Amino acid sequence: MSRVSPLQRNANHFFLGYYLPGLKEEIWQFKDQSNPSIMRWTEKTVSLSAAIININYIVRALGHAEFKANLKSAPNALDHLGKKLAVSLDAEYAPHLLNKNRVLVKSAKCTRNERHTQVYKAYSINADEQIIDLQQQPNFLIIDDVFTSGATTDEITRAIRQVYKDAGVSV
Repeated sequence: MSRVSPLQRNANHFFLGYYLPGLKEEIWQFKDQSNPSIMRWTEKTVSLSAAIININYIVRALGHAEFKANLKSAPNALDHLGKKLAVSLDAEYAPHLLNKNRVLVKSAKCTRNERHTQVYKAYSINADEQIIDLQQQPNFLIIDDVFTSGATTDEITRAIRQVYKDAGVSV
């Protein structure tokens, strides 16, 4: 996977890939559930996961029309990645913790400010699925396939900290 840059860190954000030649097509293949692409991205992420420490729970961004993760249906690319990453990090993959209250416009179709406005208070923690063993300071890792404006991950962070006030959150 020569088109993927090494894992980069900026504060609590980890970036696996940048728009290098050919990478945009690779990302679209991942989003389109292309099995070879999913395997390549998962393998690369897991191989670099030693740089991500002290994570208890992994959640994923929900698709623009998803209201909650449905792990009973065919898993999507982020579910596959999240499960493998959870094993590597000795964490719990917990996409069921998140709910979304409305369909969102795809981020590619709106400006940064429009995206931040539309996702505001769209996410919440599922009260029926909250972590039973409330740790003093659980650490979450949010995974998403594309990081553009940061609006989605900012909103998920807000929802997590509304329930788990002292939670550590990495993206």
